[in-house]
Amino acid sequence: MCRRCYKYGGQRYKYGGQWYKYGGGTADLNYNAELKNVELKLYDSCVIITWENPDDEFFKGVRIYKGNDELPLFDGSSFESLAEIANLSNGETYTFKICPKGVSSEGIFIEGKNSVYKTITLPETPKKTEKPYTGKISELDYVCGDGNVKFTWKNPEDKNFTGLNIYVDGELYETYGPTETVLIDTLENNKVYSFSFVAKAEDSSGEEIESLNKIV
Repeated sequence: MCRRCYKYGGQRYKYGGQWYKYGGGTADLNYNAELKNVELKLYDSCVIITWENPDDEFFKGVRIYKGNDELPLFDGSSFESLAEIANLSNGETYTFKICPKGVSSEGIFIEGKNSVYKTITLPETPKKTEKPYTGKISELDYVCGDGNVKFTWKNPEDKNFTGLNIYVDGELYETYGPTETVLIDTLENNKVYSFSFVAKAEDSSGEEIESLNKIV
């Protein structure tokens, strides 16, 4: 779910061929949201799945299946965009189903029909590689003002964390150290923006790298 700032009063928007009103709307029971850029990355005997979440108010997270079995990976947060799956067997082939889910005004979760399927075969002898950095900020919140938005969050509690990059509409806006608040005051009123927050860390060689886990 993108971090957006709106100036509206009872606006409606069209999604999947149907009109909805902000606040108290009900998601279409044929939930059509789509995940973007779903990728699998392998290290040792683990698989990391990353994706970009859909951009609509009814999105409430993903469900991930290994074969026919749903994996208990998340606390229900719609901000997750990474899953790490361990305890896999070398030489075996696995198919993962990554499915967006929405919620109705009655609080009923609806599994989207646009699932993404990814298959991967683990090597018989896994190559030892350094685990990618997957740190992320948490408890992200924001307040919109006149031409500005103030974000607050909690930084990851790991010794390698060095700060974060903030992207606006896909472009790098600024690089920050380990702060937990920022005011972006170069925005236009009545315009929609998308913000991404990517934690940074130092790898074993001392090089600064971005996390695979984007909060958008």
